[in-house]
Amino acid sequence: MKLPVSTEWVLHCTTTLAQLETGATASAAQLALYFDVPAPYLAKQLQPLVKAGALAASTGPRGGFRLARRPEEITLLQIVEAVDGAAPPYECREIRQQGQGALSPEQCRHTCILAAKMAEAHEAWRATLAGTSIADILATLPPGAQAHVRSRLAGTAQGRNRGRHRRRHRGIKPGRASQPGSLVFIDRTSRGTPLMAQKTKALLQLSKVSRSYDNRMALHPISLSLAAGECVALLGHNGSGKSTLLRVAAGRERPTAGTVRFDGLPMDENDPRIRARVAVVGDTVAHYPDLTVREHLLLVAVAHGVADSQEWVAQVLADRLLTERADVLPSALSSGQLQALLLACALVRPRDLLLLDEPEQRLDPEARRQLAELLRGELADGVAVLLVTHHTDLAREVADRVVVLEDGRVLAEGPADQVLTRVGLR
Repeated sequence: MKLPVSTEWVLHCTTTLAQLETGATASAAQLALYFDVPAPYLAKQLQPLVKAGALAASTGPRGGFRLARRPEEITLLQIVEAVDGAAPPYECREIRQQGQGALSPEQCRHTCILAAKMAEAHEAWRATLAGTSIADILATLPPGAQAHVRSRLAGTAQGRNRGRHRRRHRGIKPGRASQPGSLVFIDRTSRGTPLMAQKTKALLQLSKVSRSYDNRMALHPISLSLAAGECVALLGHNGSGKSTLLRVAAGRERPTAGTVRFDGLPMDENDPRIRARVAVVGDTVAHYPDLTVREHLLLVAVAHGVADSQEWVAQVLADRLLTERADVLPSALSSGQLQALLLACALVRPRDLLLLDEPEQRLDPEARRQLAELLRGELADGVAVLLVTHHTDLAREVADRVVVLEDGRVLAEGPADQVLTRVGLR
């Protein structure tokens, strides 16, 4: 019997979470850095443990995973079956009744002895796992193991594997700026027992950027800062400058004046250091006409060095409801499915910053609900999100703050409910 590699991941993650201080949590991004595994896939594998009641998960900038029960109440069998199911690995198809050597039905009245022995072995294996709790595992660990885990896991909140993993949000919230058009952040009040509690610097920094086309000023000077785990939504009528600001932020257009920096680097979409960490879903549908949906995602995953790319692509296809359309060409997709493909291409690769231009367009209500859930998960894992949207409900659900633009200028900015009510957007 061969279990998937994710079984090892969830067993180790559960044991690691059992060694944290009471009430402390660790995000999927922290655990991924701790074990050097893909954060998006790890997060998906931990969710069945939440459904099974072994782990508890909290969302939001300070969200993460913790044990839902005492270590002695969680068995290895519960963990394994939560992610791999309870079906026995051996399936008897009665081939003894097939072919030239087929036995008669009379000779096969009793269960095949091979199937019986395989079933006995499986039950013995289950009994061993059922009789071993996480507390039993902890009792075998050497002295100092707990301190090692707490120290190293907390260290993942500071360190970063830039090529593959995403940062965990360090606990900040938006605050009013000292001058118009400038967006700043202040410390967020603690909502639990964080592993670390320190201020986070801006990941994306726009300083007095403007954009003009010939003699027309499409974007007047604006400054904007975005930190890991923070979401800012850009709203406004068509032509207000939202998409222009996003393209400038993504490095797809150079500002006429001002600067854009990503983690201290000049924002340039052709810089491989930036391309490795910034995922963009633009306002146009771009794809290769001769590649299937699955081939698109594999191309992106392999190009970014994603481990277990086939497995991860299958997971993203399922999440975006594209599994049944995985082997068709883009021309056979509906407009909503094309939009799902664009989102999937961003999700199948590592990312620290996610830039989205109206990702809800062409999606039905259920798909929009799933989009909001997806974005909340991204934020909990420490991804910074800059979002252009016309849907105020989406902004209210996921954004720490909204910026409303009009004629290329900032009309209002601040917490979603306050700003949207003030400017009359519903």
